[in-house]
Amino acid sequence: MSPEQLVAILNEIFSEFDTIADYRGLEKIKTIGDAYMAAAGLPEPAPDHAVRAAHMALDLSAPNLLGLLQRHNYHRRIIATIESSRVLSHATACRRRRLEQIALLAR
Repeated sequence: MSPEQLVAILNEIFSEFDTIADYRGLEKIKTIGDAYMAAAGLPEPAPDHAVRAAHMALDLSAPNLLGLLQRHNYHRRIIATIESSRVLSHATACRRRRLEQIALLAR
């Protein structure tokens, strides 16, 4: 697979992740290589942040998303990891302007 093909596939996959994140009320933080980072309860606190994150994790195994991977012959597993911690501070830039959102989390 060429680098151009890989970027095109990842763009399509991450676009689907963006749709799921928006639907579930999560904020996309950034993509790192083939990893996708999103946060629930940011920039505004949400009492159901853990439920929102869990629903997104389950949505990532939806048949239409897995079919997307198979259609492109992209044989990778989707692994969802959920971590929970207090937010010490956050600075959110406008996603529409393609600026990165940054969250500093307490560990």
